[in-house]
Amino acid sequence: MRVVGASRTGASRLACAFALLVAVAAGPARAEPDTKDANDAAATAFSDAKAAFARSEFERAARRFEDAARLSPHPAALLNAADAWERAGERARAARLCDEVLATPSLRAPYREAAEEQLARLAPKIALLEIAGSPSARVSIDGGPDRALPDRVRLEPGEHTIVVGRPPPLGATSDRITLAPGESRRLEIPAGETRPARRPWPPPAPALVAFGGAAAFGAAGVFFGVRTIDAQAGYERAPTVDGRDDFYRERLVTNVALSLAGAALVTGVVLWLATPRAAER
Repeated sequence: MRVVGASRTGASRLACAFALLVAVAAGPARAEPDTKDANDAAATAFSDAKAAFARSEFERAARRFEDAARLSPHPAALLNAADAWERAGERARAARLCDEVLATPSLRAPYREAAEEQLARLAPKIALLEIAGSPSARVSIDGGPDRALPDRVRLEPGEHTIVVGRPPPLGATSDRITLAPGESRRLEIPAGETRPARRPWPPPAPALVAFGGAAAFGAAGVFFGVRTIDAQAGYERAPTVDGRDDFYRERLVTNVALSLAGAALVTGVVLWLATPRAAER
């Protein structure tokens, strides 16, 4: 069966898949059980993908072709997936699969030609981003998994979020870039670009004063709280006007002291948190 690389018709790509499907299903008769199970699963995935492709369910077809490629690696399966992803509107994803095909060792000419043809068609519609930097750094694009550097990735045109992270104690930086259709851009990540991770900072003097006040008022609240309990117990044992007044007085002082302690504590925390932001500006 000849693989046609110059036509975009689904039949040529599906011919590749069908040839591979037959090869997988008719694998060695003495294959190991795990290999046989993988081959059977790959054959099922190809069958599902072909059926979905025929129904124009291109996203499902692409995913099932990729499933088959993982189970039984072959460039034809990846090319089928790339074709389906392009038809589903996922042009950058299709191009990335073509790159994967071209990176296959000892790739046969028909598969290389098919991948190059599709890339040539997709390149004016998508963008290429090359990222260079320290191998210890990691890059995440649009919330995706971490990628090692250097890296080269095809993306859809538009805005993308690039997060650069380094091992502790260094932190991460985030930036947004906008790519145009057909654009090829190189992004350099200098070794010192990543900012140090934020470390705990000492509270400023006003916050320390507030914390001291909170501690003092808190201690007073505890002291008068004990006196309130004693006054209440005395009043309950011998109810008198003086005993009642003592209880009310001690309770009032306790409540005021604890309220002032809470207010001082909140004030100290606010002053502490506000200081670094003011320094950064």
